[in-house]
Amino acid sequence: MQIRPGHERQLLIYGRDYRLTIHQERCLVALALNPQQPVSHERLILAVWAHEVVEPGNLATIIASLRKLGVPVVTVTSRGYMLQMPPEEVSVAPV
Repeated sequence: MQIRPGHERQLLIYGRDYRLTIHQERCLVALALNPQQPVSHERLILAVWAHEVVEPGNLATIIASLRKLGVPVVTVTSRGYMLQMPPEEVSVAPV
């Protein structure tokens, strides 16, 4: 999986190329920086929306949209979400 943040907001996964929304990109980068490690809801909300006040369901909506693209994000009960990919298969290009 390759993530190209910034102007392109591009995701290449399983040979397919997708354009991400800004919120999808921020969430995915936060997960990709720590693959196979749970990332808390609070940390993801901060990464995606900074200090804006958002409904808790907004994060679930972003996660669902990433899953529809084939991103293997799993729920870690009472801990948050986790990108279930080996670190060597995840690449985040510099901005």
